[in-house]
Amino acid sequence: MDEFAHKKVKVKINGRLQYNAPMEEYNPMTIKPIGKLTVQEEDARNELKYEWIAKYIDGTELKQYDDKNRLVYHFGNIDREKIKEFVLESKTEPKFTVSVNLETGLFYINEKPVEKIQVDKEQIPLGLSFGNKKIVSSWGNKAKLIYVRHVRRDFNMGAGTTIAKINYELGYEATIDGKHEKHTIVIDEMGHFGIPITPEQQGFKAL
Repeated sequence: MDEFAHKKVKVKINGRLQYNAPMEEYNPMTIKPIGKLTVQEEDARNELKYEWIAKYIDGTELKQYDDKNRLVYHFGNIDREKIKEFVLESKTEPKFTVSVNLETGLFYINEKPVEKIQVDKEQIPLGLSFGNKKIVSSWGNKAKLIYVRHVRRDFNMGAGTTIAKINYELGYEATIDGKHEKHTIVIDEMGHFGIPITPEQQGFKAL
């Protein structure tokens, strides 16, 4: 079993065969070994608009791709005991970052904390400041990281080409003062934000 569990749906729309893979979800029971940046890995990397960085409590960090040593790290290689912040960084210039701090419960956009976002005419809380609250999760005395790539693949049978579109969901869940809390945000390839409405309904409200 791979590190991510895939669910694929095959449908035909306007004469095109579309493979829809809405969930690429981390499976904590499997840890994929650190790999080399092979041609196959480079092809997979080229589909990504954002790459992740895990920041640790000792000031060190783990990047998804180590270009100097030609290595690729996977979600399961992150040290859950040491991680404090998870960052998504755009591959384009100027750099654009979205991150979540698992110790404070705060989200950051370009390194600035964002506690609320406006959806239509309503201010929606983004995350939850932990303060002196008691935090418990399977990752210890901090929140458990949520990172999911929602992938849609459109296959054009006539041209024989496949186009991938990826939305990145980032957040956390934990028991906070005895109450289960889950907070996530979604970023599309253009840098637009959304919030999942329900687990079953992967719709978004435009910000």
